[in-house]
Amino acid sequence: MTDITLPAAWDNTTKAATAFQKLEDLPSANDVQGAIDKVAGLPDNAALTVSLNGLASAAGTADGKAVAAQADATNAKTETDRLKITKPAAKAQTLADALSLSVASNVLATDLIQIVERETGTGIGANTYQLIDGVTTRPAEDGGSIIHVGAGNLYLKGLFPAGVWVEQFGAKPVVGFDNKSAFEKAAAYLKTGVLNIGYGLFELASTAYLPIGIYLTGRTGNRGFDNTYTKSTGLSPTASATLTQDFLFFMNIDPTGDTEAWVEAFPNNDSGGAFNLTVDASKLIGNCHGFKFGGSYIFKNITNKKTRTLIAKPSGLYTDKVVIDQIHSISRSNDTEYLIDLPGTGDGYYIANIETGYLDGQDGMTNGVNVGRCRAGQIFGLINGRHLLNGCKAVEVYGCHIEGGNITLKDCNANVHDNILFCEEDVNGQIILASDNNVFGNRYEVTIENNVFDQSMNRRGGFQQTARPDIIVHDAFTVKLKNNKRKITDSTALSLHQYHGILLGTGPATMLSDFNDYSHLFSNYDSLIIANQVIKTGVIPSQNKVFDGVNVSTVAIDSTTFNAATATYYYHTQLLQDPIRKLGKNAIAGEKSITLTSGGNICQLDIQWNTTVNTGCAILRIYRGLATGAYTQFVDVPLVSCKKLYDTGVNISGFVWKARASGGLDSLNSGINEAITFCDGLIDMKSMGGKPTAGSWLAGDEVRKINPTPPGSGLSVNNRFLRLTSGSAHVTSTDWLILQNTQG
Repeated sequence: MTDITLPAAWDNTTKAATAFQKLEDLPSANDVQGAIDKVAGLPDNAALTVSLNGLASAAGTADGKAVAAQADATNAKTETDRLKITKPAAKAQTLADALSLSVASNVLATDLIQIVERETGTGIGANTYQLIDGVTTRPAEDGGSIIHVGAGNLYLKGLFPAGVWVEQFGAKPVVGFDNKSAFEKAAAYLKTGVLNIGYGLFELASTAYLPIGIYLTGRTGNRGFDNTYTKSTGLSPTASATLTQDFLFFMNIDPTGDTEAWVEAFPNNDSGGAFNLTVDASKLIGNCHGFKFGGSYIFKNITNKKTRTLIAKPSGLYTDKVVIDQIHSISRSNDTEYLIDLPGTGDGYYIANIETGYLDGQDGMTNGVNVGRCRAGQIFGLINGRHLLNGCKAVEVYGCHIEGGNITLKDCNANVHDNILFCEEDVNGQIILASDNNVFGNRYEVTIENNVFDQSMNRRGGFQQTARPDIIVHDAFTVKLKNNKRKITDSTALSLHQYHGILLGTGPATMLSDFNDYSHLFSNYDSLIIANQVIKTGVIPSQNKVFDGVNVSTVAIDSTTFNAATATYYYHTQLLQDPIRKLGKNAIAGEKSITLTSGGNICQLDIQWNTTVNTGCAILRIYRGLATGAYTQFVDVPLVSCKKLYDTGVNISGFVWKARASGGLDSLNSGINEAITFCDGLIDMKSMGGKPTAGSWLAGDEVRKINPTPPGSGLSVNNRFLRLTSGSAHVTSTDWLILQNTQG
C-alpha cells in the first residue's frame, strides 16, 4: 500500500494525505466516500483517482496542475466504487465539449472527464470517462462507455458501462439516504429501457413511481444474504420509511392517485420489469412490500428477505403475459400474505422457480403464489409454501417441489403433473380442490398425473401420525388421475425409495374409501372421480403364485424411534387383490414376532416376494398383536413397487394402524386370485376355486371358473357364479346363482 503524496502547491495537503492513508483498511465504500468529502477544498481541475486495489503517488505538471499517476482504474472493485472515489480532471457539458477537451494539450492521458448531459439518441453522457491512449489499438465503440477520440488510438472509457445508471442521477447506497428522487429522475429521463443499478443497498424513504417501459436492473441479487451488498444490488426501505400501501415501487400505478388503476391502460408488451436484485425489508420488518404493477411486466432473478408481498397487482386490472421467474425468499415476515399476489383476471402468465421461504430457517410455512382468473398459463418449479389458483382456466402446474406446503385449486380447470409434494404431518393434504361457486351448479375439471407424494420417516415430523389424504377432492370437480404415488424414504439416504398408492379424502380427516380401498389399482392406472364418486374401472392382475410373507428385524434410522409400548409384537400378512371381496392369499411363512422397545429402534418388515409373484398392484394387509394369533390392529398398504416397510409404532410407512377385534386373520376366498376386471364397480373375474364364501359383493359381480373337470358328453358342470344380492351373505340360489355349461 502506497500513501498518497500531494503537491505542496495544493491546499489542505495534510488533511488530504491523512484522509487517504491506508485506504484499504476502510470497512466500507461509505467510508471511502467520506474520505473523498474531506478533500472538497481541492481545485476543481485536480485529478485524483483512487483504486481500492492499489494507489500510486500523485504528480504535478509544470503549470502546477496535479495529474493522478493512476493504477489502472479497472483494478477498482466495481464501476460504482470507481465513480464514488474519483474526482474528475475536467467537466464537459456535452460530448462535443469533451472531445474538444480530450484533444487539447491541457488534458492528459489518464485524466478523468465528466460529461454532464446525456445525448438523447446515443445515450452517451451522464458519466465520468477516463482518457486512455491505446498506443496501437483501441476497443470498439459500444454506444456509451467506449468513445473514440480523433483518428488515432485515444479513447474515453466510461466508469459506468454503457447505459443509464441510477447513480448518475444522484442515487447512493448510503444508510438512511432517500433514493426515491434519483430513481424517478432517471426513469423520467430514460422514458423506456433498462435502468441500471450498481452494487450496494439503495434505500427509499417513500414509494417511487416508475412509468411504463422501465426495466429496473441490478447487477445481481444477494445470494448469500450477507447484508454487505458489496457484490450485489439491494433495494430497501429506510428505517423510518413511509411507503404507499407499504410498497417500495409502483410500476405504471400512481402512488399519489388511484392505487388500484394503471396510468397507461393495457400496456401489454414492453411494460417493464425488475431483474437481478434483492429486496431487503430487514429495516422495516412487517411493513414492506416490493413491487406493485399494472401491465405485462417481467420480474426475474430477485431475492428477498423479510418481505410481506414481493410482487402484486390490483385485482381490477386485466394483465396479460406476466412473467415471474427465479424468485428466492428467506425469512419471510409473516405466514398470511402471499409472496406473489396476482388476483383478478389475466392471460398467459408464466410463473416459474419460486422459492417461497419460511418464517425462520426451514421452520414455519408461508404463502407463496396466489393466481386469480388466469386463462392459459404455466406455473412451474414452485418450491415450498402454500399456493392458491383461484378461478384459473387451462393452467398447467408442473415441476414443483413443495417441501412444506400445498397447492389449492379453487374453481379451476387445470393440469397438475410431474410434481413432488412432501406429505408433512402439519399439512392437510398436498393437492386440495375447493369451490366457492358450486352452489350455481358449476363444474370444473382437473387432471392430476405423474405426481410423487413424498414421506420421509425422519424429516418434518416423520411419517403421518393420523390418517390424512394426499389429495382432497370436491364434489364440484371432475378429477382425472393417473400414475400418482407415495414415495417412502430416509432423508439421510435419499436414493432408497419404496413406492405405494396414494390416499384421497373429501376433507382433511375424511377419507374417500371408494378410492383408497383400490389405491393399488387407481394409483397405477387411469381413474375418474365425478362429484366425489369413483368410477371403478380397470384390471387388477392375478396373484396366483406363492406369497412367502415378511421377515421382521429392528433397524436404526437417524432421528426415528419406536413410538409405542415396549413389548413383543406378533405380525402376520395377507396379499390382497380386493380387500372388500376378500380376494387374495395368506402368507405361507406364517406369523413373525419381535421385541420392540419404546424409544428404541423401529421394526423393518422385508417382503419375501416369490420370484414369480406379481410384486405390484396389490394390497399388503399387515396384522399386529401382543399375543400369538391374537391380532388387535391391522393396516392396508397399497403396493406399487415395494420391498421394505417400517413400523414406527403408530403407522407402517405412513399408513396408520387401525383397531380390530382381537383374533386371527380374516377369512379369504380360497383359490380365487386370478385377474379381476372392473367395469363401473362390478367385477368379472376368473377363478380356480368354487363359489365365493367370504367378503362383501355387489349384485351383478360374476366369477368364472377356468379349471372345471370335463363331466363327459351331454353332462353339465358348474363354471359360473353370478351374484344376485349386494352384501356379505353367501347362500346358494339366494345370494349366488350357480350357472352350468353342458359338454358337447
